[in-house]
Amino acid sequence: MNLEKLNTKLLMITIIATCALIAPFNAYAQSLEITGLTYHKARAIIIEAGWTPLKTQADKQHRFGNGPDFWALGYFELESCSGTGLAYCSFQFENTKGESLRITTKGEEYHEEEFLRHATVEHFEIGAP
Repeated sequence: MNLEKLNTKLLMITIIATCALIAPFNAYAQSLEITGLTYHKARAIIIEAGWTPLKTQADKQHRFGNGPDFWALGYFELESCSGTGLAYCSFQFENTKGESLRITTKGEEYHEEEFLRHATVEHFEIGAP
């Protein structure tokens, strides 16, 4: 077998192996249709899909932006919130396989009736155990 054919076979094996490893994560991630939803709605879907909120430690990060509002609602998976800009917040979950799920929201929480608005899911990512 010449070197060119061997390299082609190795490349094909690498591509197939990579796809086999990535496909389950992509399929699983796509099953969570939460982008654009309010965090409150997305959180219910995430928990229903088998994810558990990962309790974080109360620290200074929870004092900024939407942090106090989310913390008061018992959203202890809150990792941090920015106090300026687009009001980004991040949240952590885990599942029984040991995978992690990080949610990023943007937008401010307003609970006054005339200005009712909620932060929405901007991005999420699933990490391997």
